[in-house]
Amino acid sequence: MHIEQLMMERLSGVITEADNRFLDEVIAHDRAARERWEGIRHAKATVSLNASGMIDEERAWQQVSERIARKRRDRWSANMRRMAIAASFMVPLIMAAIFFHYRTTPESVVATNQPSETGVKLLVGGHQAVNLSDQSLNTISPIGNVQLQLGHGSLSYKALNNEVSHTLNTLVVPATLSYTITLSDGTEVSLNSMTALKFAFTFAADKREVWLNGEAFFQVAKDDSRPFVVHTPLTDIKVLGTSFNVNTYDSFEVKTSLVEGAVRAESAQGKDQVLLKPGYEAVFSPHAGFAVHSFDANNVLSWMSGVYYFEHAALSSIGPVISRWYGDSLIFDDPRAAASRFSGAMIKEKNLKEFLDNLTLTSNIQVRYANGGKEIHLSLPE
Repeated sequence: MHIEQLMMERLSGVITEADNRFLDEVIAHDRAARERWEGIRHAKATVSLNASGMIDEERAWQQVSERIARKRRDRWSANMRRMAIAASFMVPLIMAAIFFHYRTTPESVVATNQPSETGVKLLVGGHQAVNLSDQSLNTISPIGNVQLQLGHGSLSYKALNNEVSHTLNTLVVPATLSYTITLSDGTEVSLNSMTALKFAFTFAADKREVWLNGEAFFQVAKDDSRPFVVHTPLTDIKVLGTSFNVNTYDSFEVKTSLVEGAVRAESAQGKDQVLLKPGYEAVFSPHAGFAVHSFDANNVLSWMSGVYYFEHAALSSIGPVISRWYGDSLIFDDPRAAASRFSGAMIKEKNLKEFLDNLTLTSNIQVRYANGGKEIHLSLPE
């Protein structure tokens, strides 16, 4: 997820020099990342140019979307195997890439140990890595003029002097975990599994900016003189002080759900925008623009309590949640099983097998485990 975000930043020309070097190393040493990068480059290369020689952004989105949609249909006809594996692939890729990059530059590592293969990671300015889940870390040496303060599943920090630093850092939360960070202005951000948040230790004088890929709930500290902006791959969300949820898990859709206060959501190109009232949700897609409707806060925010509610949902839509929460791959050996619809709830703290056992008891779904239980094959009887 973080790697794909950096790829899109490179294409749009906003990637930092440090992130650009990091991405070069990942692409050079990981075949899957290299193939993904070549696919994205090829998709962009086939986009038609308008009369002025500039890329037609709407047509670009349409062509890239259609290309990926075709791939998804092909994956479906092949028992949807690769779709299920894709969700579980990204976190190992991130962790392997981070480990390789920082293993080669040990002098830049802040923590006393090398980053492990699991755990929440803080990438500081593209040069330093901290494994925030390492229980052996009682204290962490100051990073520049900032002292990190670790809690149970949370991070805050404070400046040691008046020096201003706008270097961007990235907090990466892998599958199975969630995490909370308190930013320098007091804004609290709760991050769901498989989410990346890019931020600066110190905000600018005129605005507060962060970049999100995944899902997070924001409780923004009020500051009338500095708007708070959440950049996503498709939209920008601007607020002064409010509480809202942002979901970017779907590559071609961003959901902004407002709990209290007011936010203005606009497309990344600034062509479309909406002003939300509490209790309403803005769903943006490149083709349809914004759609606004009411939402059930209990359902949308249930992930913060470790619960996922689903109502008449296709089993295929539950697969990504299982990958994020448990780190397992849901593989459909039968497209009929993927299309089967269910209503209920998944509780994160309970064993996944309990959920699957209940699924088999209340339906004709058959479950088969492989690869040490990490691959879950679903099918229907002939």
